[in-house]
Amino acid sequence: MINIFRQFPGLLCLLPLTTDPDNDFAKRETWLKMMDANNQGDWPIPSEIDLQTFRNYRDQVLQHIDKIDYSKMNYIAGKGKFTPSGYFNDVIPPRVELVFLGTGDGDESVTWKSGIPDQLINANAVYYADTTHGALADEPDLFEGIGQILKNGSTVLLSKTPPPTMRGGNEFRLPETYNFDYTERGIGNAVFGRGKASIPVANNLPLSISVSNGDLAYTSYPILIGHFENDGILYSEKAVDVLLNGSLSSRHQLELYPGAIGTNSVVLPIKDQNKFPGAVVAGLGEPGTLTSYLLSKTVEQAVLQYLLILNGRDNLPEDIGISALMVGCGYGGLTLDNSIKSIIEGITNANKKIKTVGHDKMKFIRNVEFIEILEDRALACLYTLSKL
Repeated sequence: MINIFRQFPGLLCLLPLTTDPDNDFAKRETWLKMMDANNQGDWPIPSEIDLQTFRNYRDQVLQHIDKIDYSKMNYIAGKGKFTPSGYFNDVIPPRVELVFLGTGDGDESVTWKSGIPDQLINANAVYYADTTHGALADEPDLFEGIGQILKNGSTVLLSKTPPPTMRGGNEFRLPETYNFDYTERGIGNAVFGRGKASIPVANNLPLSISVSNGDLAYTSYPILIGHFENDGILYSEKAVDVLLNGSLSSRHQLELYPGAIGTNSVVLPIKDQNKFPGAVVAGLGEPGTLTSYLLSKTVEQAVLQYLLILNGRDNLPEDIGISALMVGCGYGGLTLDNSIKSIIEGITNANKKIKTVGHDKMKFIRNVEFIEILEDRALACLYTLSKL
């Protein structure tokens, strides 16, 4: 297969455009050194004609790259587990080996350092999504943000802060990986970095949404609250902890409490020992990094965990619900509109996914109650819902 692929000029043109003498992929000597380090004398390398094609393409790009108008451009950077970032020829006896390096700062196809133009970084026109390069156009959760960029030139639904990466972005030796899925889909996923196949989307499931102006002690369902990483249990969260007889603070002290995006904890009363219906705690990540998209994803994960626990119980009521505070407002930096929309989107996505697993009797969220003790905020919530 390598012998076939080396004859594709388009593949060569995807290589780094560097002119560094030690890493110039347009030079035959670079490939010969790699072949020697790989200890395979018959290792196929590109022909001189194809290398010349790549050289002409690279030089033309580098010649005109500073003339590009970036004013109307935005960049959405994906994120993968690791991305190839370089190589070195380990020829120190007795070991002769071609070693590839990787970094967590990339989308599995190209590193952020080599792929994102400095002009866009300086213009603050770079967004980050926690999905691989090949799956960026397949991720429904990004569509609204992409639409806003196309329409308005910017969006608040996608983060401009790079997500945390393994080893802090430092280079490391790439582990050997093997692909055992030789189906057409499996090979395509491996080549294009699409990762796992997307979960099929079920039909839209109706939600009944209400707003209650009052004390959260009288919430109708387990209440959805958020918790920032490395934060204490304060304010509304503290009130919920008291109603649950210290269950939240106990988990917090034992370092079993959510914080990062996607982490969660579900605390439900044992039978009738507590009249308060319980809590669903969703991690909100580091303060100052929360976006509408991240809130939607972490709510989705928390609600999925809640639904899995409920569906494992007997004698479930037909109408399952969840109450929610306006998570992410104020200290979280989100507007009331974005908070409400993200919570509803997360619950809706969880409903869709829970219906794709298990059996036809899987229950899903039918009722959502937003609860707020301040009358003006409750009215603002009601107004936002009326516009949806």
